[in-house]
Amino acid sequence: MPDDQDSLISFAMDCVFCKIAAGTIPADIVYSDEELIAFRDIHPMAPVHDILIPRKHIASVNGLSDSDQALAGRMMLAAGKIA
Repeated sequence: MPDDQDSLISFAMDCVFCKIAAGTIPADIVYSDEELIAFRDIHPMAPVHDILIPRKHIASVNGLSDSDQALAGRMMLAAGKIA
Protein backbone atom coordinates (compact mmCIF):
# COMPACT_ATOMS: atom_id res chain seq x y z
CA MET A 1 0.00 0.00 0.00
CA PRO A 2 1.29 3.50 -0.76
CA ASP A 3 2.88 5.36 2.13
CA ASP A 4 2.52 9.02 1.16
CA GLN A 5 -0.77 10.95 0.99
CA ASP A 6 -0.53 11.74 -2.77
CA SER A 7 -0.07 8.05 -3.60
CA LEU A 8 -2.97 7.11 -1.31
CA ILE A 9 -5.26 9.54 -3.13
CA SER A 10 -4.16 8.14 -6.51
CA PHE A 11 -4.63 4.59 -5.26
CA ALA A 12 -8.17 5.40 -4.12
CA MET A 13 -8.95 7.06 -7.45
CA ASP A 14 -8.00 3.80 -9.20
CA CYS A 15 -10.29 1.77 -6.92
CA VAL A 16 -13.33 0.36 -8.73
CA PHE A 17 -15.38 0.58 -5.53
CA CYS A 18 -14.47 4.27 -5.07
CA LYS A 19 -15.59 4.88 -8.66
CA ILE A 20 -18.93 3.14 -7.98
CA ALA A 21 -19.38 5.18 -4.78
CA ALA A 22 -18.59 8.37 -6.71
CA GLY A 23 -21.05 7.43 -9.45
CA THR A 24 -18.47 7.31 -12.25
CA ILE A 25 -19.16 3.59 -12.76
CA PRO A 26 -22.86 2.67 -12.95
CA ALA A 27 -24.29 0.16 -10.49
CA ASP A 28 -27.66 -1.28 -9.47
CA ILE A 29 -27.90 0.55 -6.13
CA VAL A 30 -29.97 -1.15 -3.40
CA TYR A 31 -29.01 1.13 -0.49
CA SER A 32 -27.34 4.50 -0.20
CA ASP A 33 -26.71 7.07 2.51
CA GLU A 34 -24.06 9.70 3.26
CA GLU A 35 -21.42 7.15 4.28
CA LEU A 36 -22.40 3.83 2.69
CA ILE A 37 -23.55 2.39 -0.60
CA ALA A 38 -24.78 -1.10 -1.46
CA PHE A 39 -25.24 -2.49 -4.94
CA ARG A 40 -25.92 -5.77 -6.75
CA ASP A 41 -22.88 -7.83 -7.68
CA ILE A 42 -22.47 -8.04 -11.46
CA HIS A 43 -21.36 -11.69 -11.13
CA PRO A 44 -23.52 -12.99 -8.26
CA MET A 45 -22.63 -16.26 -6.57
CA ALA A 46 -26.06 -16.53 -4.94
CA PRO A 47 -29.62 -15.51 -5.88
CA VAL A 48 -29.14 -12.31 -3.85
CA HIS A 49 -25.56 -11.05 -3.78
CA ASP A 50 -25.21 -7.42 -2.72
CA ILE A 51 -21.99 -5.59 -1.93
CA LEU A 52 -21.93 -3.01 0.88
CA ILE A 53 -19.04 -0.54 0.96
CA PRO A 54 -18.18 2.69 2.74
CA ARG A 55 -17.92 5.78 0.56
CA LYS A 56 -14.57 6.39 2.29
CA HIS A 57 -11.76 4.37 0.70
CA ILE A 58 -10.67 1.59 3.04
CA ALA A 59 -8.54 -1.00 1.25
CA SER A 60 -9.46 -3.88 3.58
CA VAL A 61 -10.63 -4.66 7.10
CA ASN A 62 -6.97 -4.34 8.09
CA GLY A 63 -7.18 -0.71 6.95
CA LEU A 64 -9.78 0.16 9.60
CA SER A 65 -8.61 2.45 12.39
CA ASP A 66 -10.06 3.39 15.76
CA SER A 67 -11.66 6.41 14.10
CA ASP A 68 -13.67 4.03 11.86
CA GLN A 69 -15.51 2.30 14.73
CA ALA A 70 -18.78 4.17 14.19
CA LEU A 71 -18.59 3.60 10.43
CA ALA A 72 -18.04 -0.14 10.92
CA GLY A 73 -21.05 -0.26 13.25
CA ARG A 74 -23.21 1.58 10.71
CA MET A 75 -22.11 -0.93 8.07
CA MET A 76 -23.32 -3.79 10.25
CA LEU A 77 -26.71 -2.11 10.77
CA ALA A 78 -27.05 -1.32 7.05
CA ALA A 79 -26.18 -4.93 6.18
CA GLY A 80 -29.16 -6.00 8.29
CA LYS A 81 -31.42 -3.62 6.37
CA ILE A 82 -30.42 -4.88 2.93
CA ALA A 83 -30.20 -8.58 3.79
